[in-house]
Amino acid sequence: MSPLLRLVAVLASVCVALGATWTASDIKVTTLCGVSAVSPSEVFGAMADNALGPGLMHSTDSLKTSQYIGPAGSMNMDVAFTSNGKTGAMATVSGILLTQDAKNFVKVSTLRGVSQNVEAYGSSFLGATGAFMETTTKKQVNGIAVSSDSGANWNVFDIGLNSTDYAARYGAFPAEKTWYVSSGSWPYDGAKVEEGVHKLSARVHLKAQGAEIKAHKVGSVTGYPGAISKTTDGGATWTKVFDTESNGYFNQIHCYDTETCVAVAENEEGAFAVSTSNGGATWKNVLTAPAGASLMGARMLSTTEAWVSGGGQDGRSLNGYYYHTTDGGNTWELLKLANAYSMDLSFNGGVGYSAALNNAYSTIAIYN
Repeated sequence: MSPLLRLVAVLASVCVALGATWTASDIKVTTLCGVSAVSPSEVFGAMADNALGPGLMHSTDSLKTSQYIGPAGSMNMDVAFTSNGKTGAMATVSGILLTQDAKNFVKVSTLRGVSQNVEAYGSSFLGATGAFMETTTKKQVNGIAVSSDSGANWNVFDIGLNSTDYAARYGAFPAEKTWYVSSGSWPYDGAKVEEGVHKLSARVHLKAQGAEIKAHKVGSVTGYPGAISKTTDGGATWTKVFDTESNGYFNQIHCYDTETCVAVAENEEGAFAVSTSNGGATWKNVLTAPAGASLMGARMLSTTEAWVSGGGQDGRSLNGYYYHTTDGGNTWELLKLANAYSMDLSFNGGVGYSAALNNAYSTIAIYN
């Protein structure tokens, strides 16, 4: 290619990148909290709807159209597919569901528990984060449930922290035996557990009627404990590599490789993001969101490029916040999307998808 043609190609790619934006789809369901992109044009969303029932929303044409897959699950929180695009797991408030064909789901009978996060690694690894009990041994853990054989067998691991303050919330699985778990809790007013309500975070509560975005309430638990734990031996031992010192509970964590990760956290004042480039030996605050804002989602696309997302109230408008960095968190660009409070992110081939909600309905947004 001649130097002139090479320059034209570079400029064209820059123009495409500069023109990219987040757009909400026509999907409107009661709740949709997690997404998994298996190609640039194909995405699944874990959902529940009062008319359709629980299951998945599925699109193969970049959200131009979508189809319902179900019924499957209950109050579905997240979904992840391995690299074959067919084997996947869905996290729910009543356990883990497994599919081998992206259509039919069966409940993992050897596990009970609550999870709002599941991730896939490679062609056969699945990892869910939350509170689990093995049905055969009755072993209970605050941590993760993982399968290295496409869901045929599952093992559970406790992160070694008390679940009252450091409830396991999200996991990252960048390698076969190196895993990270973010944890934390927040002050609550009245009962920590309410029948028919799943508290995704201090701000986002899910009910049968849909999502409710709330302000923080200070109650009988004080502080915002949060931590990140790491294992390098497949869950046999864990080390707490970061603690917020009661200054924020963690939401999602994601790692590009075993050394490079980003995680988002929240407290009463707002939200922030921290990152590491040396396997958790040190962490730095790379982003502080505006007062009252939330950060729920995190995805790393390279050692220097990352997205974190959430939302906030701008006057009377509820906006989704999508922060993007290409220089390791030194600078961030903020993109906003009305009525699309972001709960989860998934990218494939440069195209991004977000589980997004407001007080009326949930949807999937696309970045392209």
